[in-house]
Amino acid sequence: MSSSASAASWVKPAALSQPTASVLNLAPGFTPAQANAALKVLQTNHNEFHCFFNNNGFHNHTAHHILAALSLGAPPDHYGRLWRHFLVNDLDPSFELNHKPVQGDGSEPITRDNWKQHLSVSKYYWSYLAFFEQELAENGVEATLERFIFSKDALSKPALMLSRLVAGAVHPFIHLGYGLEFGMDGIVAEGLAMAAVTEAAYPKLLPEGWFDKVHRTSEEGSASLKTPATAAQPRSGSSIFTVFARMGADSSLAPGTANKWTDESKFAATNRSSSITIASHLDSWHTTPEDVAFATSAKDEHGWIPKVAELVWINTLMMGATSRPGHANVHDFFMMHSHNATIFLPAYMRALSSSAQSRALVLHALARTTAFIWISCGRPEFFIREKLNVPESEEDADHFYHPDHQFPANRTEREADKVEPASASSLNAAEHGDKKSHRARPSAWYDILSSASIHFDEHLVKAIRTQAYFSSVLGGTPAGSLFLDDAELKNKEDERVFKGQLGELDGSAFLRTAAQMMDSQGWATGVERDMHWVRDPIGHDEAWK
Repeated sequence: MSSSASAASWVKPAALSQPTASVLNLAPGFTPAQANAALKVLQTNHNEFHCFFNNNGFHNHTAHHILAALSLGAPPDHYGRLWRHFLVNDLDPSFELNHKPVQGDGSEPITRDNWKQHLSVSKYYWSYLAFFEQELAENGVEATLERFIFSKDALSKPALMLSRLVAGAVHPFIHLGYGLEFGMDGIVAEGLAMAAVTEAAYPKLLPEGWFDKVHRTSEEGSASLKTPATAAQPRSGSSIFTVFARMGADSSLAPGTANKWTDESKFAATNRSSSITIASHLDSWHTTPEDVAFATSAKDEHGWIPKVAELVWINTLMMGATSRPGHANVHDFFMMHSHNATIFLPAYMRALSSSAQSRALVLHALARTTAFIWISCGRPEFFIREKLNVPESEEDADHFYHPDHQFPANRTEREADKVEPASASSLNAAEHGDKKSHRARPSAWYDILSSASIHFDEHLVKAIRTQAYFSSVLGGTPAGSLFLDDAELKNKEDERVFKGQLGELDGSAFLRTAAQMMDSQGWATGVERDMHWVRDPIGHDEAWK
């Protein structure tokens, strides 16, 4: 099958390298047979299909879904089914943007001299893809990213490449992140090309001079800049939780003011009314050289880990704690995208090993985008106690498992009665097993991950994978670890956004959020698309009527 015009095109997408083990070290990994089956689909998509599948700029998610499923261990025969899913629902080989440029059609190859002249133009995707493939082959990933995303030239008008990277519902950031995670330069090239043809829609979030306000240097004289940091206690500035609490108390950012229920595009309305205000709030979220220093592992308490953890927690709350009490759990389509982007921060941090400034730019760009999406979705409050930390009995927790899960019987009551702990007086039922219950209960993660690995909703697969990774890193976080660092805010029990409940959050939030999403989206779907993400802004009262 070919989407090229009859004349030969100068664009000949390169062969993709086979996916390598995820740098996230998530799940058991994948076999050569799985990688080869995934690569076959990825290569066809790379050669034949544009990053948009219609003229509205809807994104081709094939690479995202294939690599997410691969990382969760989907079997070799599943990738063909996923390809059929995309052909049925999204991809049309005859779509005009799938046709590569040819001599005489009015387009031209992209070079270093003209690379800024065709930005935001969808038909130039193929030319940008060829250009970035060549740059990556000649100069490597880090040098290419530094030149075309993080250099002064790339950050400035007209390029604004960092703004483009996090625009388009964060899809370019996600796509490039997959390339970094799995060591696939061809996917990195796709992500860069996607960013190039994406409109820099929200430049006011990253206004001129913004970075100098938020990145502190050790030479500025504060000893605290070199002290250990946590997600709740940053070295400089305020935590993301305090920033969100302040935005929650800002009447100019309230639903009905930042945007209206009747606005056709809540994002465009929020951009017009509130981008400058959101950016000013985020000016208090700082980084220091120590905040972006190299971390030896994802569980290292030093370097970039605490800053990434801040974004992990706030994005988890945006998924798991924003349904209103008394209503079924729902999950916002747009907040899901900033959530799904967060998993790639470690891959970006490792890829940008030579530049602390570039690592800081990535963190700030995603933090500002996350805040903007939250405000655009109506600034939903976080119901931690009512929705995320609901105590459950063993029976209540059954919704964490697949509906068809068969719990194996444990030992008989007679056998259990014969076994007493050495110091029964010092152990409670939870520590040595309640005799009233004899069901062996494996971790619900196994049900969730196995179902997600072969699910046909690409967004759910990505979201579950993201929560699983968050849990692997921060699942042991005890209650009391998170709090507001602004005394004026944390002393208000009726504080609007967190309602005085932030300290109740613990590492079980990741499993709970994942189980919520499996319930709301369905544990299994067919090839025909069947998604249940909510697109109405759930911070507005009208969304719940």
